[in-house]
Amino acid sequence: MSFIFAQTNLFNKHKDYTMKTLVIIIHPDPENSVINKRWVAELKKYPEKYVIHDLYSVYPDEKIDVEKEQKLIEAYDNIVFQFPFYWFNCPPLFKSKEAVY
Repeated sequence: MSFIFAQTNLFNKHKDYTMKTLVIIIHPDPENSVINKRWVAELKKYPEKYVIHDLYSVYPDEKIDVEKEQKLIEAYDNIVFQFPFYWFNCPPLFKSKEAVY
């Protein structure tokens, strides 16, 4: 089972809402997840709409660059967090002590 959380900034009425959506994938093994592989493949068909950011690929040592991640999420109005549930919890990388989100 996966969880998708979306945040939309509705307060700035003057923004151009054709802006891309940042999709943050926080799955430790997406290659063995049929649904996630398919979902990411579909999103990649629309690079003008979606930017995919796979945390486990970017930080294989699990040491998150907090400043870099904060700047990244500040650049988007729409953010989707995608991660699997682990007994009603999230993956360790998402809740690490260096968590940005």
